[in-house]
Amino acid sequence: GRPGRPTRGRAGARALENQIGRRYGQCVSLVGEERSSPVLVVEDDAGVREFLVSVLVEQGYRVVAAASGEAAAELLDGERAQLAVLDMGLPGMDGFEVAELLAPDVPVIIVTGDPVGAYARMQGRVEHFQVLPKPVAAELLEHAVAAAV
Repeated sequence: GRPGRPTRGRAGARALENQIGRRYGQCVSLVGEERSSPVLVVEDDAGVREFLVSVLVEQGYRVVAAASGEAAAELLDGERAQLAVLDMGLPGMDGFEVAELLAPDVPVIIVTGDPVGAYARMQGRVEHFQVLPKPVAAELLEHAVAAAV
């Protein structure tokens, strides 16, 4: 983890996961070529954002995380995301407005307390959108990410 932040036992889990990964040769490509392109996470709730980031990092992704769409645009700074995990109800730009900033073929996972509202707003981009209701289970996010990339 980062200095000054509790790791909550992730370091031990990561070490074990790395051993298992090496032993069974799993997910090598994630660490190599695909890893160069980040997964964008935009979520204004710090606890939920940390959870989403931890799940993605444990899967071997490089993650760029922001609390708002405006901050996300600055963080990406022209870099292309391979996937975006977006909260629908953000301060300022909402998740759909953030999605519009991305290349049209970037898959988007909308994480929301209002899945019905999210489906209503998908505006014909259904093939690149998935909607996950909050609270999000780690397994559900992992499946959605695997299906998207």
